[in-house]
Amino acid sequence: MEHIQIHTKERNYEVLLGHNILPNLTNELKRVVPNCQKLFFIVDSVVFNLHFEKIKKAIEYAFEYEYIVVLSGEKSKSFSSYETCLTAALQAKLNRKSAIVSLGGGMVGDLGGFVAATFMRGIPFIQMPTTLLAHDSSVGGKVAINHSLGKNMIGCFYQPSLVFYELDFLATMPEKEWRSGYAELLKHAFLSDVRFVKQLYAEIQSIDHLIDSPNLTQYIRQGIEVKKAVVEEDEKESGLRACLNLGHTLAHALETIENYGGISHGEAVGIGLLFTIDLSVQHGLKDVDLDELYHHLCALGYHYNREQINGSVLSEIMLSDKKNESDQIRLVLLSEIGKPYFKEFSKQEVMIMVDAFIQKYDFVQSVH
Repeated sequence: MEHIQIHTKERNYEVLLGHNILPNLTNELKRVVPNCQKLFFIVDSVVFNLHFEKIKKAIEYAFEYEYIVVLSGEKSKSFSSYETCLTAALQAKLNRKSAIVSLGGGMVGDLGGFVAATFMRGIPFIQMPTTLLAHDSSVGGKVAINHSLGKNMIGCFYQPSLVFYELDFLATMPEKEWRSGYAELLKHAFLSDVRFVKQLYAEIQSIDHLIDSPNLTQYIRQGIEVKKAVVEEDEKESGLRACLNLGHTLAHALETIENYGGISHGEAVGIGLLFTIDLSVQHGLKDVDLDELYHHLCALGYHYNREQINGSVLSEIMLSDKKNESDQIRLVLLSEIGKPYFKEFSKQEVMIMVDAFIQKYDFVQSVH
């Protein structure tokens, strides 16, 4: 079991990751929430059927617990699901000596964290990610729900007490979830160094290569280390941390326009990553081959329905992004791999750039 220490002003905590670490769960929970009277699991419907029995066996009756199952998918990161979880928590008679455990992917992590942050003004919160994408979302304390007008617009910063990452759970992910998670891994590589990017290009030439990679644990740790470094310097996204949104401004717009259902978060990030790297090249980035990145993404099956979108609609949604500080759209670009910066564009400029991007990259043909 590997240990990664996360240090923030709000709370210091560990990310524990590895294969077959579930037998350690009870001891770790007792360590981080020693006076816990009841655990309350928020678990998505798919993960519940796959893994919840293992969780029950792992805690070996060491804790009293309750649970609520929410429908799998980004649409559950909503006001109605948030209210349902709060109602269930009240009915379960949780108190400040209870702890909420999010069991699942990024959606459940964000939803459960927001419930924990606001229930009785904050009770302990444990992240138990079950997807590759959640190597990113489970670390750093950004918790939120979506609004029909924008993704993650209602939320706060609330650090977990522990991230317990059983990598054996990844084996049950469908191909779409592997693709979704890989985009965040690739993002971390571009925020890190050329060597990390080239490692991924060389080894991960298909989803099967990703699933079977002997270096997957190492790559996940590298991704978490990238996020750790940024979060520790800028916990509440007052400046540097916004760089972790590389590729996300267009991605969030794509998710919003498809009503959080037609494209997964990570698949949208893959498209958004190419958009911002292309734009970075136009503004001086020299150490990236755009064709290489595009064909890499195509080989892994990234795509979107470009017939239903256009620059005008997407730029309007992008204008409401949280990073914006005026009537300009603020994008994260790269001057070099590992060196992000921020640049503002008008809505009209972004509309033109998005339309040009849609015409340049025909991801429709890469559907597998």
